[in-house]
Amino acid sequence: MKIQPKVISLEGIDGSGKSSVANWLKHYLESINFDVVLLREPGSTPLGENLRALLLKESFRTASPWTDALLFYAARLENILRNIKPALESGKWVILDRFQDATIAYQGYGQGLNVDELEIIYRIVADDFVPDWTILLDCSPEVSMSRIPDSVRTRWERLGETFLERVRKGYLSLASKHSDRFTVIDGTKPLEEVQNLIREELLKRFKQWGSLIQSTDRSDQ
Repeated sequence: MKIQPKVISLEGIDGSGKSSVANWLKHYLESINFDVVLLREPGSTPLGENLRALLLKESFRTASPWTDALLFYAARLENILRNIKPALESGKWVILDRFQDATIAYQGYGQGLNVDELEIIYRIVADDFVPDWTILLDCSPEVSMSRIPDSVRTRWERLGETFLERVRKGYLSLASKHSDRFTVIDGTKPLEEVQNLIREELLKRFKQWGSLIQSTDRSDQ
């Protein structure tokens, strides 16, 4: 039985290993004969990439955290309409390096916006589009900062470890609230161990989604 295409998001503070895991997961799914699209947020559209350059720029400042949130939402809607939904309709799986949970964690828990209001606006803007599975790579701000050279830190990392700890706690709160969708993995573990944990959970998800893989796993070849 063929599995219907799914959307998998990777979340966590910067330095948690999201990008490395996202690239590995794309390769793994392709190795078992799935067509996969890897997208990043903000980004992956002309508008999204321009907003990404602006929102991550160290010198960029907004008058209100709501400005940040709405800019992220604009980039996200473009991504949904131009990339995500067309990919699903064409039978492709989608991996997202960040999605809506990031806005709740960063602008809600981190910057202090009302989480319920953020969620209401998102439901209106994006018809409450959510991933089928979210992998949260958890690590402390101390580990995060040790992995990111000062020369490449964005404005968000430069808000400091106290800010990042609020974001981290926000992510963990979301994972607890949506435990059926989230899988929390210790991002400080060696990459190979993280990959094995994700592979094991993915096989469980395949069964939940009503099918078993019939293809040969070529990921280690």
